[in-house]
Amino acid sequence: RIEDPLRGVEVGTGDGVDRRPVNPPQRLRFVDVVNRCRQGNTPAVEHLIAAGGERFGRFCGTCHGDAAVAGSLVPDLRHSGALNDAATWRQIIYEGALKDNGMVSFKAVMTPEEIETIRAYVIKRANEDKALEKASGK
Repeated sequence: RIEDPLRGVEVGTGDGVDRRPVNPPQRLRFVDVVNRCRQGNTPAVEHLIAAGGERFGRFCGTCHGDAAVAGSLVPDLRHSGALNDAATWRQIIYEGALKDNGMVSFKAVMTPEEIETIRAYVIKRANEDKALEKASGK
């Protein structure tokens, strides 16, 4: 079993899903997620990043590209300066700081914690692509 850091429940592995409350609920700060990613993914971090990937595909991929690889019309989030700052990320995606530039707020459909999972996913994608570029000698 692993703890779901967003919902504070235990998620079973194997045939079924165990939804018993965890006391106290574990919440990972985003900086903890990033540090754990650098140290090697744990099941909880992998679960969080996978959830972010699903949300990215549902809410962001249409504009920002499949697997976070954008075309030329909108920013490629893998190279966004907002990735480095959780508060800026939240202001843009949750609070709608760039609504006048065409970036809508997702406050009505996602919590700040869910938006952070998207950031975790985009950071993972950025690191994967950076590693591929390094391996290919670019």
